[in-house]
Amino acid sequence: MKNIIRLILFLTISIFTSCATCEERPDTYSYLNEFDKSILHFKIDTELKYLKNNSEEITFKIPKTVNEFYNLREGDDEVCYADLCETEVNQIDIPNTEFQISYSIRNQMESLFHSIYIYNINNYDDTIDYTFLNQNNNTAPKSYNKNTSFFEPYLQDTTINNKEYKNVIVYVDVNNASNYLILKPSEEFYILILKMIFMN
Repeated sequence: MKNIIRLILFLTISIFTSCATCEERPDTYSYLNEFDKSILHFKIDTELKYLKNNSEEITFKIPKTVNEFYNLREGDDEVCYADLCETEVNQIDIPNTEFQISYSIRNQMESLFHSIYIYNINNYDDTIDYTFLNQNNNTAPKSYNKNTSFFEPYLQDTTINNKEYKNVIVYVDVNNASNYLILKPSEEFYILILKMIFMN
């Protein structure tokens, strides 16, 4: 009888202290869509050339994209699949300035969190926020399923400063509609205008 009571007590404690208290799902629940990860993903440290004002060449030294899974309840004895999150982060220095491009996406419990902005590494109040061109705010969490791309519907062909861009994602400065960031999937990106940064 004592063994039965101990077994019941053990099972009761386990229910309230283990992963049984959260919804268990397969690992793929937390994955990011492969196309979405291609938007600004660098497999290795990379150098990209940018021509400023069609004359001065600027070299961006881009570190390998950080891709990782982490447990949202880090420190718990057990890991619930429902608590895992895949994230991708890029921090790209803008040469000869104190500014850095910050780009991140993450799948957190079937919500996509997405942000892109430029900030002064010496003054975090000096920040330029970007949103999709002609679209609603992109920073709010969106319902997400890794089988469907979040970014693919935003691909567009556009002409900016008399130059044509195909199949790109276009961001515009929230406070200055003449400043753009243009991203092209597969380890390519363009940086346009950014007068606030490149002013001498």
